[in-house]
Amino acid sequence: MDTRSNQSLSTEKKRMVDNTQISLLCEDLLLEILKRLPAKDVFQCRSVCKEWNFLLRTPHFISLHYNHSSQINNVSSSSSSHFILLRLVKSVPYSLGKKVLTFFTIKKTNNQLVATIDKEVNLSSILSSLRFPSNVGFPSLPKQSDMDDMPLFCPFDGLICFGYGWHVILYNPSTRESQLLYYEPHFSRLEIGFRLRILDVWFESSVKQHYKVFMMVLWNDCCKIDTYDSTVNTWRLSKAIFGMAYRYTSLLLNGIIHFYMKKDSGSVIVTFDARLETFGELEFPPCYADYNKDSRLFSFCGNLSFLKPGTMMDDNSICCEIWVMTEYGMNDSWRKIYSIPIGGFTVSLFLGYLFRPLKFWKNMEGHDELLLKTTNNKILVLNLHMQKFTYLELDRDIIKVSKIVSNNVESLLSLK
Repeated sequence: MDTRSNQSLSTEKKRMVDNTQISLLCEDLLLEILKRLPAKDVFQCRSVCKEWNFLLRTPHFISLHYNHSSQINNVSSSSSSHFILLRLVKSVPYSLGKKVLTFFTIKKTNNQLVATIDKEVNLSSILSSLRFPSNVGFPSLPKQSDMDDMPLFCPFDGLICFGYGWHVILYNPSTRESQLLYYEPHFSRLEIGFRLRILDVWFESSVKQHYKVFMMVLWNDCCKIDTYDSTVNTWRLSKAIFGMAYRYTSLLLNGIIHFYMKKDSGSVIVTFDARLETFGELEFPPCYADYNKDSRLFSFCGNLSFLKPGTMMDDNSICCEIWVMTEYGMNDSWRKIYSIPIGGFTVSLFLGYLFRPLKFWKNMEGHDELLLKTTNNKILVLNLHMQKFTYLELDRDIIKVSKIVSNNVESLLSLK
């Protein structure tokens, strides 16, 4: 037998021994080891053998991997500095621009916050991988002026969702898989006077791929909620409520969707339970007299929070306020926790707001910080403890900024 044959036989014996050793590992122990790997390493491990390929695709392992990643993220505050930004950037001269998902990391270097772009994904590349119904055709991208009406959500950390015309796109950055949820309205498209808005996407992690998408259908004096339920793979009319709803502000917090509505009694925060699909109401903070499109609801340390737009004070200074509902559902538990003096901005009397909150998180020192966008589409970080603004270098060739979501946990969940 020649040398090449001996080497081939030796390699084959070594492979058989390695596979035998792998098969001797207790499955529970094996899963405990593999769940700690990054997603890209898990994908490589799938090619080790058929048994591993099957094991690492099971809902049980996907759940183990996700839960471990979530626990690590909750323990370490430094891991909460990864984000995804939806923005419109210049592409070629005289072009309207291209819409991209920008994955970036915020780190502290030499006592300064620095934003590093990890990668960018063009929305057109995601859309090209989808199969749209033949009777609908390929819908065009929303116009540049509709950027604020192109919502971006994070229904299940590791998955993102964005609106695309009348449709909904789910996208997993780890697997690079996407899924189209085609919206077929229960009314004629020729009807006038209605408006559409994706309220939010709710994901129940304890059940495999169980999620709901809520579409707000607005008439002048009525709001209807259409619901897509993945368990039945169809849209249905869920609930209706009378009043004038404001479609530009919504927040999903602890399984409950919140949005503004004006009723005969005044403006209220309407709640919609994603699991039970029931309505409720909450009052605004006492600082708030009536609806203002520049106010925002957001999550602050897991609590329902409210940003009051910049207002002129007695000393001619401008101040924004952050209010938190310390006991959810208790209207008298609203507390003002921060007053933010606005300095260093060029203030126009024609601007209704100076900035809007994009995302809250705790930095490496445990300080409360907010990611904000200004009226001229700059991205900045506000350290609420030190009341210090820091601009991030993310505005290269930027035309318009939309939404930001967290990108803290990887998910192996398949959308195919």
